[in-house]
Amino acid sequence: MDIEVLNSLYKILKNTSVGFCELQRPEISVRMRLTPGAAEIVSEERLAAPAAVAAEPVVEKSNAEYIRSEDVGIFYAAKQPIKPGDEVKKGQVIGTIESMGISHNVAAQVSGRIITQKVRSKEPVEYGEIIFEVEKE
Repeated sequence: MDIEVLNSLYKILKNTSVGFCELQRPEISVRMRLTPGAAEIVSEERLAAPAAVAAEPVVEKSNAEYIRSEDVGIFYAAKQPIKPGDEVKKGQVIGTIESMGISHNVAAQVSGRIITQKVRSKEPVEYGEIIFEVEKE
């Protein structure tokens, strides 16, 4: 299990009144409980990946930059949605990610022109997942 994902879960638990959460992915199931001053992994179970479902690999282009998710949750586009062809500036808020009732702004990490949108509004997003592909200025 990726330590960054566990750290993200811990931060989410720490900032809420929730004391227990469970993360399920096709390959793993983790249950975490918040105790005073720390988080404790209650159970971790490796699951066999389904044979019928093959994830399409993301091929990153060398001349493109990416706006990636910094949280796990549901992505929501900004009030004025960004679409391919639009210009974005570094630091511009392009949406939010809602995780356990808490919304976190998604800001562009680079300036440039949007080439493609990889995650649509109201879709789940993983930590580090590409949301937008950007042609850098």
